[in-house]
Amino acid sequence: MDLYRLSGKSPLDFEPLGLERVFSDCISLIEWPSRLKSFPDLLPEEEQLLQIDLRIPDPISNERVMSLVSSPESSWTKRLQYLVDEGMVDDLLLNYEDDDDDDDEEGDDDETLNENLNQR
Repeated sequence: MDLYRLSGKSPLDFEPLGLERVFSDCISLIEWPSRLKSFPDLLPEEEQLLQIDLRIPDPISNERVMSLVSSPESSWTKRLQYLVDEGMVDDLLLNYEDDDDDDDEEGDDDETLNENLNQR
C-alpha cells in the first residue's frame, strides 16, 4: 500500500482504504507509513506490527541491509525466532538489540529481534 499521494492531514484520507479490515485480515506492506503517524488509532496494535527496513548502504556495491523489528510480545517475533531455531536463516547476520543497557529481569527488557541480510 503506497500512502505517498495521501495528504495525511485527516483520518478521512484513509477511509477508502478500509484499513481496519486490511489490518485485521491481511498482511500489509506500507510505503510512506509516516503518513499514518498522526493517527495512531488507525494502526493495528503494537503486537501485530513487523517493521521492515531495507537499505542500500553503498549504491555501488551489491550489499543490502534488511532489518526486521517487532515487539517482544508480537507473534512476528515468535515466528522469526522459529526460523532462526530451525536454521532457516543461517545466511543472515543476526543482531538482538536491548534498548536498556541495564541487566533487567527476564520479561522486563524491551528486546527486539533485528535481522540484517547482506545479499551478494
